[in-house]
Amino acid sequence: KNVGADDNFFDLGGNSLHGSQLAARIREHLRVELDLRHLFTNPVLADLATRLDESEVAPAQKPIVPVARGGALPCTPQQEGLWLLQSMDPSSSTYHIAFALALRGPLDVPALERALLALIVRHEALRTRFVEDDGLPRQVIDPPPPAVSLPVESVKAEEAASWVTGWTTRPFDLAAGSLFRAALGELGPQEYALVLAVHHIVADGWSAKILAEELGALYATERGVRGMDLPAMYLQPVDHAVWQRGWLDGAEMDRQMGYWREALADLPALDFPADRPRPADPTGAGAAADRQVPAGTAAAARGYARTHQVSFLAVLQAALLTVLHRYTGQEDLVVGSIFSGRTRPEIEPLVGFFANTVVLRTDLGGEPTFAEVVGRCHETVLNATAAQDVPFGVIVDALQPERVTGRNPLFQISLTLQPADNQADLTLGDVSAEPLDTANRSARFDLAIDVIDRKGDGLDLVVEYSTELFDADRVERLLDHYVAALANGLADPGAVAEDVDIMSSSERHQVLHAWNPADAAVLGPEGGV
Repeated sequence: KNVGADDNFFDLGGNSLHGSQLAARIREHLRVELDLRHLFTNPVLADLATRLDESEVAPAQKPIVPVARGGALPCTPQQEGLWLLQSMDPSSSTYHIAFALALRGPLDVPALERALLALIVRHEALRTRFVEDDGLPRQVIDPPPPAVSLPVESVKAEEAASWVTGWTTRPFDLAAGSLFRAALGELGPQEYALVLAVHHIVADGWSAKILAEELGALYATERGVRGMDLPAMYLQPVDHAVWQRGWLDGAEMDRQMGYWREALADLPALDFPADRPRPADPTGAGAAADRQVPAGTAAAARGYARTHQVSFLAVLQAALLTVLHRYTGQEDLVVGSIFSGRTRPEIEPLVGFFANTVVLRTDLGGEPTFAEVVGRCHETVLNATAAQDVPFGVIVDALQPERVTGRNPLFQISLTLQPADNQADLTLGDVSAEPLDTANRSARFDLAIDVIDRKGDGLDLVVEYSTELFDADRVERLLDHYVAALANGLADPGAVAEDVDIMSSSERHQVLHAWNPADAAVLGPEGGV
């Protein structure tokens, strides 16, 4: 589509993530600071251009530049935190990023091996390991291997699931490397299971999309097929790590940290009901549940965000807070959210760990309507986005909250929006590929809710939860309540949020009739009828 001055940014498919990317490019090319509030209030591009003409000149930013390789190099605070968590439980697969595919067709295994090698050559993260130096991790970037020999194992169809689980959960040795692995199970003639796994310390969800797209492109190239041209790699994650160290000592860091100190002062703990007490020695055991949001509700959520010029994440968060308020009775509600962390255009094409956790704190005091809750969440999202560059671990170290074993500091429940254009999609020529379940069995938070914005306007919910705290039926009810709160809140946004119905019709029938039949005897004070 040709984009014109009269087009609306959000009607073109833009969201708050795209807004952050747009702001970064405007800052880089025009030296103008774009407040995301101005994008939401001026979504028509001509109006936005007028607003930019009136904006202040952005201060020059120190560029990210290549640093000398060789020896041990610094890590980011995010990597340091993850290294510490992994070192406490080296056998844990909690921080593995993996996807598996069922492949059918004439797979060219040697071409796939060469494509994997080219991928490892391109991305230093895939040949980076972490050694300890005076109690802290340091990055060591190894040279590319001369070749990649893809393990190909004969696997019975009925054993494919356990085979996939074995490869995705096998521990990584952070000091020895490699932190990226691939394996191929041969299920039958032209039938395979392909597993790709990487440790989170060198990759994130955005990276998975890059890996899938580039592996497909490199496979096509190795087979002599013209594919997409991949950009040259001028920078790598370690260059950003060195740059970030300087940024952490700068004025912009101080400004953003000032916001977090004020926003998170006297932070309450969420009293969410659990089925069991928190264990003294948690293992991180978890499971996952999923739900598809009805098409009408998904369309209503997108339409509300666009019409009322608010963040889509804010609409989704408002429904969650409506449920959490009903569960807990609390008005000061705190959830976490995973942001991409790619606020600089230079790092968008890199495989690396840039994702950052932000804390979203919203007050539901004063009996607000659902529309007002959305508005408050929108303000929270905008403020957090403007201060998202401070690593979560740095905030925790600065605020020093009370630590409870097995409980994430600052928040226990997260809500993350996964945009449609950030989904990993691997194409291997004329070989069909269907996703396989990687059987997640761990939980990073008490409850982590991912809202996946599917291509074609679908909206899916995936909840990763601690099985040490919650039974599956409680999580299923939570999903029911969330979908109902989203649908009913949008159907009547002027209603007080506390009155928004969160029960499904089947649950209401169960409570009112199955558990309370009309002919049930009523006991008197002495036990009589």
